[in-house]
Amino acid sequence: MAMLNKPNGTLPEDILHLHQRIAEMEQQMLVGQTLINAFPGGALFVFDHELRYQQVQGQILEEGEVDPEVFRGKTIWEVLPPETIAVTEPAYRAALAGQQQTFEITFMERHFKVHMLPARNSEGRIIAGIAVAYDITEQRQIDAELRKSQERLQFIVEGSNDGAWDAHLLTGEVYLSDRYKEMLGYQPDELPDRFDTWQQLMHPDDATHVNRIFQEYLSDQIPEYEIEHRLRHKSGEWQWFLGRGKITMRDDQGNPTRMTGMITDIHQRKQTEDNLRLFQTLAENAPDAIGVAHIESGQITYANPAYCTLLGYGVETIGQYFMNVYAPEEHERLPAIVQEMVEQGVWQGMLTYQRKDGTTFPGLLSGIILRDTSGQPYAVAAIVRDMSDQIQAEEERTAMQEQIIHAQQAALRELSTPLIPLAQGLVVMPLIGSMDSNRAQQVMETLLEGVAAQHATTAILDITGLQIVDTQVADALIRAARAVKLLGAQVIITGIRPEIAQTLVGLGADLSSIVTHGSLQSGIAYAMRG
Repeated sequence: MAMLNKPNGTLPEDILHLHQRIAEMEQQMLVGQTLINAFPGGALFVFDHELRYQQVQGQILEEGEVDPEVFRGKTIWEVLPPETIAVTEPAYRAALAGQQQTFEITFMERHFKVHMLPARNSEGRIIAGIAVAYDITEQRQIDAELRKSQERLQFIVEGSNDGAWDAHLLTGEVYLSDRYKEMLGYQPDELPDRFDTWQQLMHPDDATHVNRIFQEYLSDQIPEYEIEHRLRHKSGEWQWFLGRGKITMRDDQGNPTRMTGMITDIHQRKQTEDNLRLFQTLAENAPDAIGVAHIESGQITYANPAYCTLLGYGVETIGQYFMNVYAPEEHERLPAIVQEMVEQGVWQGMLTYQRKDGTTFPGLLSGIILRDTSGQPYAVAAIVRDMSDQIQAEEERTAMQEQIIHAQQAALRELSTPLIPLAQGLVVMPLIGSMDSNRAQQVMETLLEGVAAQHATTAILDITGLQIVDTQVADALIRAARAVKLLGAQVIITGIRPEIAQTLVGLGADLSSIVTHGSLQSGIAYAMRG
């Protein structure tokens, strides 16, 4: 031993260096063991070329209540089940051959990820194999739940017919689902997954407002991101969508880094709302009264200003029973009218309405049945027009027409039976066209009135223009002549053509008391001579 000492009593430098190296290795092993023991869910296995465990330690074994001594000095065939050996043996031998591998196994109803690597000495020779195992059971469970959640989310997204998006706020990358792109008319590969894609599709009139709401949500100024806006369809048409989103990831400082959401097609709903607003505007400003009454309750649920004014109930119109606005005499008709509306869909007719103050007015009702989504009738819409002025105007128009008719009839009588005074005591009535009983009566009335008014002593009836002279005409002429004679005047009939004379003779007409002439000129000459 003395030979090992130098003259000064110290150890040789190479031996001292060896001791230092051993101390360092022991320290490193102690640190490594401490790390392995402290590492949650980890374990270290060191095995030799005979696949015998030389070193086994780790917190995972303690938590599983497995004594590391069960493994130490034992081969894998002594401690591992066959199904585990089938996976580990090739990996162990590969590690002893200098290869590194990573694989997963199931042991004692737990899932592990195992990293295999060779252990070398200072000369580089493989002296052992090392297996570092990590318990990934919980991670596998989390992954399984995540997959289930993703499947459920995918099912919900597909079932809802909405488009999904997932935005990485720091990079500007945005995942747009195939359905999202399809809703805008694009194929999956036609729209880039970028944040500016959404910005470029935004309607210019909506962009400022949408971006403001988006930033207010990201800065926690508002509790949720939900907004309606327009996006440009591939066809060029602007379509309405409801955009909703939620922050799903933040950094250590709480700043949002990821946001996920969906868009819902509300274009049809917006068009419907626009139409409803249009119809509401028209209804609110319509001159006719428009009201809606619920069939089951019988109460008025809507009334435009004209309806409220016309019936006199004002703001009290809503909630009134629709029977109250009709005159009592109409109440028996109303059930049948409503039933006809249900069967036919519409009804139109005149009814008498009663105002709040008890006064009544005639109204033209145009009734329309309203049905729910299942086709069942639930309400009646009524358009009511006050016909008072129109009926009054119609009555005045009818009275005016009767006056005009009477005047026209009088004018026609004068035209059809004109009485012309030719000289003192002489009047002439030329007859043209056809003669019926009405005209014959007019001839007699006009002739008698003219003779009396003119104090005529002679009246000439010129029948040159009569088309047909039959028994009725001959009788009318004879009766007129006799009536005039009773007034003390003489009747001269002129214009008797040969065919008319033959007809009169054939009819046996008695003209013995009547002076006749062939022409008006000869008749006038005769009267003037007398």
